[in-house]
Amino acid sequence: MSLKHGLLGLLSLKPYTGYDLNREFAQSLKYIWQTKTTQIYVELKNMEQRGWLVSEQVIQNDKPNKRVYTITEEGSAEFLNWLAMPDEDVKDALTARNAFLLRVLFAGNTSKEQAIKLLESFREVCVARSTAHKGIRDVIANDEAEEMPPQHICYYNLVARHGEMMNKTRLEWIEEAIQTIKEAH
Repeated sequence: MSLKHGLLGLLSLKPYTGYDLNREFAQSLKYIWQTKTTQIYVELKNMEQRGWLVSEQVIQNDKPNKRVYTITEEGSAEFLNWLAMPDEDVKDALTARNAFLLRVLFAGNTSKEQAIKLLESFREVCVARSTAHKGIRDVIANDEAEEMPPQHICYYNLVARHGEMMNKTRLEWIEEAIQTIKEAH
């Protein structure tokens, strides 16, 4: 996926402000695609120049003015073309640049205690993520269900479930890894 296609996907659901798009990436999409606020606004400008979206400035009296983005026919065509591409990004889903696992790989150069501390630190992150995944499911079930067509809710839930299962596997692996280190030394 590219950021532009993620933005087009969100805009295919409804018009958004840049602020709202940033919030979606920061809250709902952060586990599958991370981006910076500045990247979102640069991409929105580029996509508008390509004719994939249009924007309208909304004047507000008691708040700063806002710009609302809407996908165009050209943007919808680009998005649907991207969705239809065979095997697009499938191989990327299995590759990773994972500095944490690289540290685990070379943890034999440290003490057993330091290696276990590294794994315990990762466990804390995974436990926090488990809570976040539940929150995402709650948002999908409550807030988003009112605004989102049912066929989209199904796919949002599939991605959330993927995250839950991956995290569960990570937690199981951490316990096994800690036990293995304790027994190996």
